[in-house]
Amino acid sequence: MTFLSDAPLAQLDRALDELFVMRVGEWGGHVLVDCDDPLAVHKFCSTYPAFEFQARPVIAVEDAVRVELEAIAWRDGLKRK
Repeated sequence: MTFLSDAPLAQLDRALDELFVMRVGEWGGHVLVDCDDPLAVHKFCSTYPAFEFQARPVIAVEDAVRVELEAIAWRDGLKRK
């Protein structure tokens, strides 16, 4: 899929179009993009004001589980009153 590479924003070269899917029976879809520059994402969304964009940061499941276990261990180490 060349969704991002067809955009008039060459500065999105740091973004990687990983997945584009359509919703069944509806207009629209979802794009999964790996990008470390939130301003590039903002500029891309601002280029197409007629479309509704929702940018949501995500993390890998392995990273999420690791930090959740760290948080649980810290919380379990608190003294109870």
